[in-house]
Amino acid sequence: MDHLRYDIEYGVPAPEVIFLDINMPIMDGWEFLEAFLKLRIEEKVIINVITSSIDPSDYQKWNDFRLNCLHYLNFKNKPIFKIEATDLKRINLAS
Repeated sequence: MDHLRYDIEYGVPAPEVIFLDINMPIMDGWEFLEAFLKLRIEEKVIINVITSSIDPSDYQKWNDFRLNCLHYLNFKNKPIFKIEATDLKRINLAS
């Protein structure tokens, strides 16, 4: 998060796609989303929330974030067997 804040403050574009695990140490995915949504980012970012959780409250939290933000939020359960083309369409892949 500190790196993103620094980049945005100095005019570096935000990443086009973020893969975000909700169960992370120090700052979980929900805390990251709360902080990320406070950043002044004008371009829409695709944020893929990745989880192994089967708790319906996690899906509800995602939906609450999705309905109240300008970015594209997807919810994906682990394990991920396939990444949709729409998830990658804006990524410049190295050959």
